[in-house]
Amino acid sequence: MKRLILLVLSLLAINCYNGNAQGPQNNKGKVIIAVNTPWRSGYFTDANGNTLFEQKFHRVAQFQEGFAAVKKYDRWGFIDLKGNLVVPFIYDYARNFSDGLACVYKGGKAGLIDTNGEVVVPFIYDYIYDFSEGLAIVSKSDRYSRKYGYINRQGVLVVPCMYDWAYDFSEGRALVAINDRVGYINTHGELVVSCIYDLILGEGVPDCSFSGGLAYVSKDGKSGFINRDGEFVVPLVYDDISWVSEGFIAVKSYGKWGYIGTQGAYIRPQYDCAGDFSEGLACVKLNGKFGFINTKGEIVIPCVYDYAWDFRDGMAIVKKNNKYGYVNKSGWLVLPCIYEDARSFLSGVAEVMFNGEWIYIDKNGKNLPYNVNDFHEGLACVYQGNKYGFINLQGEQVIPCIYDPIESVFKINSCEDMAYYQSLQLEFKYGLRFVVHEGKVKIINNKGKVIIPYCTLDTKWSIVE
Repeated sequence: MKRLILLVLSLLAINCYNGNAQGPQNNKGKVIIAVNTPWRSGYFTDANGNTLFEQKFHRVAQFQEGFAAVKKYDRWGFIDLKGNLVVPFIYDYARNFSDGLACVYKGGKAGLIDTNGEVVVPFIYDYIYDFSEGLAIVSKSDRYSRKYGYINRQGVLVVPCMYDWAYDFSEGRALVAINDRVGYINTHGELVVSCIYDLILGEGVPDCSFSGGLAYVSKDGKSGFINRDGEFVVPLVYDDISWVSEGFIAVKSYGKWGYIGTQGAYIRPQYDCAGDFSEGLACVKLNGKFGFINTKGEIVIPCVYDYAWDFRDGMAIVKKNNKYGYVNKSGWLVLPCIYEDARSFLSGVAEVMFNGEWIYIDKNGKNLPYNVNDFHEGLACVYQGNKYGFINLQGEQVIPCIYDPIESVFKINSCEDMAYYQSLQLEFKYGLRFVVHEGKVKIINNKGKVIIPYCTLDTKWSIVE
């Protein structure tokens, strides 16, 4: 039996499509594809590949709020849904409209324009970030340093460019930094939490934005949580700390882990490792083995496993003697440790490796021909060898396995590459999807018809009214 791998597709039902000449429709409008080609040209089509406008461009962005940024030679402007040029080609670079404003660059500086092309924010900033809670981060630099502040939608500098670092607003608070110390400001620019905490940068660093009324802070090697007024909810005494999960925070003290509940519960630090609570249970390590505790700190699944993962869909993966199985929340080993690898259950289905092949099983361990959870828009992606195609809900192959993985034309060499890769429309969306065939990136529809025969991965499509 050939290996069968099903990929997650997009979340729209197939019955939202029809077969009219304008292509797929939904209750919001029709699809327009902003096509970019390898030979530095761009154009727009409908979902059937019919060209929409006569004019051609050197680069195009997808429509957003009724406008699309387009490039001709080395300058950017904007067109409307009729293809009319509504903002002339005068900008060095342009980002799409959001809430009626677009960030554009001229002479190396950033400003904002409205949908009439009028300048709302003059070209005085190095960069203008996206708005969050009504304010946008802006930066200015001189020969010595760069500083950050915030503007509102009218272009008023609400917070002067005085901070070394600045972050988006969340729950009415934004993290700011001066001299490697961080604090928080409100939307009026007032410093409501003084800049006294450590600035920690890099991968694996906890998110310091407010969520659920709490924010992570660190100082002199100790960690805690504060509320929006800067008051400690979890004191700054712990060596390490996790984020809140089901009302509990894992904390580390003197080499051992325990839990503090947001409602006052306390589970004494005593474990070698402590995971997040999931479905009322948390995975812990004690005396070199893993098990599970409840919210009272009681061990409900003995610490007898070599490793264990969080509960998902009422089941948790456990590892013993280098094999994987599943326990339920009562602690029963309902599927024995016989698998070479395993993934969590989702809606009653899990993917496991058995005798060197990936297969799908239900909660009774019964083999399934495919994973029904991976069907979206009525199709699932399947691999045969190193090629993939698509099957329908009846398991019939409706699009042959002739396509190569997208990774064959896109290599990930950095975090920026990964972010870009994750932003790509690598699944069916509005009935369309990127594929790679014969060394070319193409776009097909959910019938397997080639809509765009050759394009680049910065081609985008969206629904317009």
